[in-house]
Amino acid sequence: MFGPLMRFTTKTGLVIEMGPLSREVMPEFVTGGGMQSETVSRYLGRQNAPVLEDEYEYFDKVRADKSCVSWGVYVIEGESRTLVGTTALHGLTDGMYDPYKSGSSGFMIFRPEYWGKGIAGACHHARTMYAFDSLGLVVIRSAVIRENVASQRAIESVGYYVNHYDRMEGLRGGEPRVSAKFHCVNPDKHVWNYWWRGEEIPDVARAARKRAIRALEWARENVAFP
Repeated sequence: MFGPLMRFTTKTGLVIEMGPLSREVMPEFVTGGGMQSETVSRYLGRQNAPVLEDEYEYFDKVRADKSCVSWGVYVIEGESRTLVGTTALHGLTDGMYDPYKSGSSGFMIFRPEYWGKGIAGACHHARTMYAFDSLGLVVIRSAVIRENVASQRAIESVGYYVNHYDRMEGLRGGEPRVSAKFHCVNPDKHVWNYWWRGEEIPDVARAARKRAIRALEWARENVAFP
């Protein structure tokens, strides 16, 4: 299923809207390279190049999947609305504030000309707010290929921290790829304590919680629901 419209402005001044995809925009994923470009796919851990039929299949699957909340990421410039990527919360579990109320997050921009413009970080802020404030998640998990430093910094900025590494996350150039596995724990006092339940809390997690609190404060102030 798709998430509600959310609109905000990045630190670089771009107006971004997160909203549902439609069948009409799916060709944009593969037009002019996009998801078929190794420049893009190498950061996604993909070994295949999707075609338009795959994108339609993806759309139908996401639309019907109630364990997923997905958004298209659009850049708004005047009257134009350009699809540049997607973000989602996957594998959502049932139950409010139980140990398994969790999900995994993902994000990608398939237009390299929009990389490095602060879009990812701003979308992470909005998505994290929705995950905690609307869905009541206790923890969000994510994975980033270690060489993708920009993506690691983007999710760390909203309170994710490295929980462990997977040293055999596929191959690139004949060499094993290392994937950083991140956790972002809901910083709400009661949920936070519920998650740790008296265990010794690592310093890296405590520092991440402070970032998560700041990220939620920014999102609650700057993200509009049109």
